[in-house]
Amino acid sequence: MRSNPYFTVVMPVYNVEKHMESAILSVLNQSFKDIQLILVNDCSTDNSGNICDKYKNIDDRVEVIHKEKNEGLSEARNTGIERIKGQYVLFMDSDDYIDLDLFQKVYDELIINPAKVVLWGLTEEYYKKDGSLDYKKEITYKKISATTKDEVRKCILDLEEKTLYGYAWNKCYEVEYLMKHEFKYETITMIEDIVFNINFFQNINSLVILDTPSYHYCNRNNGSLTGKFLKDYFPLHKKRIELLLNQQKEWGICNEEVKGRLGRRYCRYFLSALQRNCDKRANFTHKDRKRWIKEQYNTEIFQAIVPYAKSDNIILKAIISSIQRKKINRLLVLGRLIYFIKDNYHYIFIRLKQNR
Repeated sequence: MRSNPYFTVVMPVYNVEKHMESAILSVLNQSFKDIQLILVNDCSTDNSGNICDKYKNIDDRVEVIHKEKNEGLSEARNTGIERIKGQYVLFMDSDDYIDLDLFQKVYDELIINPAKVVLWGLTEEYYKKDGSLDYKKEITYKKISATTKDEVRKCILDLEEKTLYGYAWNKCYEVEYLMKHEFKYETITMIEDIVFNINFFQNINSLVILDTPSYHYCNRNNGSLTGKFLKDYFPLHKKRIELLLNQQKEWGICNEEVKGRLGRRYCRYFLSALQRNCDKRANFTHKDRKRWIKEQYNTEIFQAIVPYAKSDNIILKAIISSIQRKKINRLLVLGRLIYFIKDNYHYIFIRLKQNR
């Protein structure tokens, strides 16, 4: 491997023996070969560590780090950051895969339009219990080369609404800029990627967006309700909205339209939290769910953005109206209904969610 490859891929690994080889091969078999792959084995208890060593022994572009202590995704990425040799870095999950021409596309674009970040779309792939593909959906944004701070900032809410802003794995970050500002991943469940991106994007003046769904996000939830139940789901997503709102304020572009768009996203998380509160693992009674709704009405973030929320989607428009008008009983029934659909008709729920 060259001492200064063009791209580095940092790939945390933890108990993914069934899927990690497709992830690794999608990197090593790229048409663009000038790549460093750092596999960070976060104390896997299955055969993942041996698979890491297998590829290290057959390809000198692969570096393996076996951590002595399991510290989670963020610290695994941070460990990888210490070994980066490339000019751009991709933080990739070890159970997904990328198109084999992705890095060639990124390289070709960077030669023409150097940028602090290159961003691309994704293909969401949903798998059945037997491992077969159920269906997939492509998510992309128009091709853009932004060369000023203002141009970059105008894209952010569009990207957030497309779900493309928050992920780490649909971006290549300029390593020199990353190292200069000592960006690291915080250990914070679920929203570590958006926290990192908000920090990284805060002052950048260049961004390239490729209109290609080159990252394949593989959802193997197998029809289970949530897989893992996250008790702090809503506080974490409320924090996400607060961070986005604060960033817009700091940039001086937080107007009523911005508040309305963030208010719409807040209402989606609000609705999702309502159905999650029906899960037995939440330990919520009917009275607790009613109290929870009332508590949200009094929060600063609710009062700051929900009154401005709007939607052209008939279903979401009705939901937003119920939240704004504080129709508590209607919201409780809606939360219970959505929980029932998700619990009993998971794949129908996913399709409805994707088309809302």
